[in-house]
Amino acid sequence: ACASAGKFNKKPCGLGGSRFDPTTKTKFNHLDPSNWSSFDEASLAVELLGDRYALGFVFAPENNLFFLDIDKCLENGQWTPIVGELCNMFPGAYVEVSMSGAGIHIVGSLSQRIEHGCRNRDHSLEFYTEARFMALGNPNTARGDVHTNHDVAVTGLVAKYFDPTNNVTGTQALTDGNWTATHNAQSHPILNDQALVAKAMKSSSASSVFGGNTKA
Repeated sequence: ACASAGKFNKKPCGLGGSRFDPTTKTKFNHLDPSNWSSFDEASLAVELLGDRYALGFVFAPENNLFFLDIDKCLENGQWTPIVGELCNMFPGAYVEVSMSGAGIHIVGSLSQRIEHGCRNRDHSLEFYTEARFMALGNPNTARGDVHTNHDVAVTGLVAKYFDPTNNVTGTQALTDGNWTATHNAQSHPILNDQALVAKAMKSSSASSVFGGNTKA
């Protein structure tokens, strides 16, 4: 189960609603299989915990599933054109409206791992096959089947929106061409390393983070 409140700040938690794991004395780890539950168990927990909680599904490599998240795609009460394009790419796949009501989730199956980027910032898209959890959306909007295979469609999706060779951070497929190898000509950066560190250490926030031990 995952907790949600207010602005849908989705955070993973256990069946009791806690985000703390008493066994490890750390934050609840949704990627640990020992913390996973059956659908029936999780559904009962959500019912008992109340409407600030919702079901979440963890994507693991052995699932052979993919998760395509189309965010911010509802404008003036209408779905943007990319929704139709992507839904048509995956006929029969599981499709639902997200918890916010302004996004679309698409889930389907793969028979083999396909190398890909994870985010496309320009189109507000995210694509995952593992190490991610999805807060299940509005059940009244759900249709399709997660077990429909879409190897060919995912290959096309990756080529168009998630090219792994186009990653800047290793997790984000970026398509804007505004990155440069130097500073903006109108800016005035500090070019001397010692002067830059000295200025940073004058900040109380920097001092508290580094404990006053930073050296040039």
